[in-house]
Amino acid sequence: MQHGAAMSAAQTNTVSDIAVSSDWNGDEKTEMKYDVSKEDTSQQLVTSNDDDHVPQLRSYVGHHNPRSPQRIGHTNIYIDKDARRGNSRHNERLRFPVAQYDRNRIPFRGPFINFMPRVPIFADRRTKQTLIFSPTGGVYIIPPLINFYGQMFSIAELIASGYASLVSSGVPPTGNFNMMPFFLPQPLIGSGIPRVNPRTGGHAPEWLSPLSDSSDPDTSITFFLALKQNPKAVEKLERIFWKITDPDSSEYQKWLTRSEINKILTLDSKILTRVKRFLQKQSFTSVELIGTDVFAIMTTIRQASDFFSAQFRPYKNTKTGRTMHLADGEMCLTDEISQYVDFWSDFYGYPIFNTEPTNPSKKSIVVPADENATDTATTQIHPMIVPQFVLSYYNIPNVLKTGLESNCSQASLQFVGQYYSEKDLQKYSQEVNIPFKPLKTNHILGIDDQSQPGDETMLDVEQMVGLNPLAETWYFNDDVKNISSDGILIKMLTINELDDLPQILSISYVPPEAGLCVLFINCDEKVVDLNKRYIIRANIEFMKLASRGITVLAASGDDGANSQFADCTNTMFIPVYPASSPFVTAVGATTLVNVQYKVLQDQPPICTDRGPLYLCVSDGDETAVSVNGQPFNLFTSGGGFSNIFSQPSYQKDAVNHYFQNEQHYLNKTPEYYPPSSMYNRSGRAYPDVAALGVDGFFVINGTNQLYGGTSMSSPLWAGIVSILNSRSIKITGKTLGFLNPLLYKMAKECPECLKDITVGNNKCTSTICTDQCKGFHAACGWDPVTGLGTPNVGNILEYITKLLKKKAKKTEYS
Repeated sequence: MQHGAAMSAAQTNTVSDIAVSSDWNGDEKTEMKYDVSKEDTSQQLVTSNDDDHVPQLRSYVGHHNPRSPQRIGHTNIYIDKDARRGNSRHNERLRFPVAQYDRNRIPFRGPFINFMPRVPIFADRRTKQTLIFSPTGGVYIIPPLINFYGQMFSIAELIASGYASLVSSGVPPTGNFNMMPFFLPQPLIGSGIPRVNPRTGGHAPEWLSPLSDSSDPDTSITFFLALKQNPKAVEKLERIFWKITDPDSSEYQKWLTRSEINKILTLDSKILTRVKRFLQKQSFTSVELIGTDVFAIMTTIRQASDFFSAQFRPYKNTKTGRTMHLADGEMCLTDEISQYVDFWSDFYGYPIFNTEPTNPSKKSIVVPADENATDTATTQIHPMIVPQFVLSYYNIPNVLKTGLESNCSQASLQFVGQYYSEKDLQKYSQEVNIPFKPLKTNHILGIDDQSQPGDETMLDVEQMVGLNPLAETWYFNDDVKNISSDGILIKMLTINELDDLPQILSISYVPPEAGLCVLFINCDEKVVDLNKRYIIRANIEFMKLASRGITVLAASGDDGANSQFADCTNTMFIPVYPASSPFVTAVGATTLVNVQYKVLQDQPPICTDRGPLYLCVSDGDETAVSVNGQPFNLFTSGGGFSNIFSQPSYQKDAVNHYFQNEQHYLNKTPEYYPPSSMYNRSGRAYPDVAALGVDGFFVINGTNQLYGGTSMSSPLWAGIVSILNSRSIKITGKTLGFLNPLLYKMAKECPECLKDITVGNNKCTSTICTDQCKGFHAACGWDPVTGLGTPNVGNILEYITKLLKKKAKKTEYS
């Protein structure tokens, strides 16, 4: 979202955009008339319209001290639609959340800006919150308005510039006034009140907007009860995990089976039986145990309301069209089973966001590669990254020439209705001149609609296939049991239920590590705790996958250190998950400068068929991707530190080097690096590695496109790891599995295995790049921008060959 500066008369169009924003419900709009001959002042009573029963500004001043530190309610703000006809002025009424504080207990400390002399209305420069000091003794805090384009404006600056008012007539205040008549102490729930996050000072413009006061009681829903796990059992599994993933351990690569893992984590059978019997008595549509300790329950809103003693409201994602039913207020669970339940899911929701939007105008770098143009003097050349270049640039053996040393597999894990198209993969294979190998039917798991291919899916599949077209490629969407949930935990649970799995999973989705606390206002300590437990539980599922010898790669996000959920006014960075998990390999993105366009070895047809404006890249110098970097890019590679997971031992030395020994860090001013208060220095640091993430050629809906993002980088690494696995399986009969301990060990012992990226930063988001934006810089060694760097696969193959052969002599692999 764009950071909004103070409004002026020249910004009429922007204000109009605000007034017609789809973020606010249309049923709250009322047209107001304004007569300039009857202009009211702040000391006069403004009566409300017949259709507006909200009390307006009054002349009396009374002393009032709020009884509690904070009271929540709402107030009406009238936005000028800039539709003037003669003396008429048309205003749109929006009901804004507002918090009332005692003046001595105000939680904000500025810096504040005042746009109106003698009027106690201020804007918080960081959050765009509006603060109104009332002579009654209270302070009223109003969140910012966010327009259709994601721009944020404080109500204070809109009032000062004449585009907003507290009264229906549109009159700006001229002095002190009493806010009490404007403050309606009602809960922040209802069709006209947006959900606002006090931690970031705004809300996600396309995310959940209320549909009605309550959910249809007959609506079918699925929710999940996660039972408490035995802490000692989890600790036992983790001890085994660190041994079998440590290249220096004699237990290295002794992967567990699904049944062995379940045996370690299985709960007391008496507890399982007791909970299951209780659930079966509730007449739910179905009750199913997923894994060892999570129940999937299909039922109706009516039954769920009775079960949890709670009401539910429907929320629709205006971007995807998906409707969620979220609990209104606290949910209670009967004492009969509450002692066994850790948490329940899908009533507070855990939203999934991919690293590339479906709206190309917002931040994608899609360029139709089927354009025909001849005027190269006035038209920009579009560089294209094709597999042949990546193979050469990263010193990757061409498996079409060398063959695979052993069978290997790779997979793309998708969410939110991203589908796979065999026709697109076939066309891509033709364009880049690789053999077409369709996905096997039993390797397409979940729901698929090949008539509606997803850009994220096709980018993932085609990038990994481009590097290793001989591998068995899999595709997951939703889940194998058709359980309706987009949550990462449920996806991982259902995947862990399978005995036959691909050796590599690539994930290009970046929900906030803090879950709904980034999006909604009702994020009390209980919800904070719920989100934390949810993420910790999902993390155990990633550990289970890694314990089976499966590599999980995750994109680090396309919005720098801040993430797509911040606007550079936030006081803390927002880590993304699962990139922040210590059990996955997080992948950042690089771009190229000093680009060359020479004929490639084994140059594919796409390099010559698109005309002079689309040229295949043959060489260049890598830097981190950033909106403020060179060349200009439409995204910034993500990276930072987890606020939940502690820093694993495998990366501590590398991270300490970044902070303590890195000369770039020691020689720079404090402004060069973000304040330490913005991140958790002792948290899990990401990304681990990086790869090219711009101008990737792919095919979607039969059309040639260029695309980018860390969602390109992650599947490139998947294709690389499948080739590494082929070597590992030949030597030890085992996959490499969880990569991170190996990667950080290799970075120390084989500097030529990974190319260090030392140029670039991740300060900006994909939509905001101002002086306020903070972030990290690339540096020598590991850094939270590109990790350990990009691969030299030939050197990596030599390194792991020596390592594994040495291990094979000492260890008997079973």
